[in-house]
Amino acid sequence: MTNRIKQLCVCLTPLHVLIAKRISETLGLKFSMGVYFTSADNKKNRHYAGVMDEFCARTEYMVVPGEDSYRGQKHYAIWKRRLEYRIAFRTLGPANTVYVPSSMNHYTYALLSA
Repeated sequence: MTNRIKQLCVCLTPLHVLIAKRISETLGLKFSMGVYFTSADNKKNRHYAGVMDEFCARTEYMVVPGEDSYRGQKHYAIWKRRLEYRIAFRTLGPANTVYVPSSMNHYTYALLSA
């Protein structure tokens, strides 16, 4: 089993990264792990995932399919994707404290439920 993550920081946008960075500075805290979710793999998002390295001991950059990628049965596809990611997220290990943005999506839900 993997070691327990003390503080997990989840970001979905560049703004979330800037807020998390400020929280880190204010609390004098370096998060054990940061996860940056995006459905748009581009230079800007990679940059902000890199900024997370400044206040996270380890950062995972995850490109996930966007909402518009569903074809046909949307609800079944969401359920299936949540299950797949929940299984994958379990490899990250348990966390004591999780800092999440106010923007919830099904990937954040899957990560937290794992």
